[in-house]
Amino acid sequence: MSRQKSSKMFKVFLWGLALLIALALMASDQLIASAQSQTIFSETFGSPPCATPLSAPDWFGKGGSPTPFSGIVTTDPQDLDNCVLTFTQLTFAGDAFSKLITAAPGLPLILEFDYLGDPTRGGVPGDLGGTIGISDGFPAGHRWLAGTRTTGSIEQDLLVDDGTWRHYSILFDPFQATECCGYSGSGSFHVMLEDFVESGGVAGDAYFDNITIKVAAAQVNIDIKPGSDPNSINPESTGVIPVAILTTDTFDATTVDPLSIEFGPVGATESHSRGHIEDIDGDGDLDLVLHFRTQDTGIQCGNISASLTGETFSGQAIQGSDSINTVRCP
Repeated sequence: MSRQKSSKMFKVFLWGLALLIALALMASDQLIASAQSQTIFSETFGSPPCATPLSAPDWFGKGGSPTPFSGIVTTDPQDLDNCVLTFTQLTFAGDAFSKLITAAPGLPLILEFDYLGDPTRGGVPGDLGGTIGISDGFPAGHRWLAGTRTTGSIEQDLLVDDGTWRHYSILFDPFQATECCGYSGSGSFHVMLEDFVESGGVAGDAYFDNITIKVAAAQVNIDIKPGSDPNSINPESTGVIPVAILTTDTFDATTVDPLSIEFGPVGATESHSRGHIEDIDGDGDLDLVLHFRTQDTGIQCGNISASLTGETFSGQAIQGSDSINTVRCP
């Protein structure tokens, strides 16, 4: 038996073993916990009564104080059934600092949050000062990821002060060191918020809510209907669509949990409740091949691409897409 063939058989064995382990975890509900681990930080600030102050061990102030400098939980000015974060003073170098968050090496993160800048309170419209970033300490080296102006070392001028709650999503690399402000790039950081003193705002006109940090999905290469070009799909077909997740120099497709994969606009699952591995593209490594019932995918006439999402056995989110050509359409 050749060394290459032996290596492939050993990979097949490892893949099968990993699948059995994943199924066992699912039976014990541990797989659910793995999926949830994709959100590594979350703060919603709760619901009324909103009098509970932010405090350690979840939130800190300057110098590691057990309470933020002026950040408080208050009633949402547009929803009396919701609590949000605002500030009683303008400041700089941070006001409220979250607990320490540690990221896994090599995985970018997504910071999501809601922001409301209220121009009716007397501040300068469009520059009310809400600012959010990450910091090594309380503060130490830091990065201001977004604010209402780009001065003060703010990387992106994103936040809109128009009296409307808006949702923001910022992709960032916690391992990227910066010259400005001395952020170390260690991957361990605190979320840092303030109402910036050099803005044109007044205290209490900037609000934050629903702050989360998630692991960004890894982009993977997929091949819909391997060997077919174009990838023609009849939306009315009662058959299945083969989809391959390809192994590359930077991603091993055999680490993907086939039971986690959803494909197409409505998220079809694997039709055989499993997948199989083979070198589908003939490049000498092993790929994961899955099948999805066409009617379950939600693909419709006129669609020009289809995507899949899922996770590896270790819980890393993945996503990928490929072009399609719908046929036999009106």
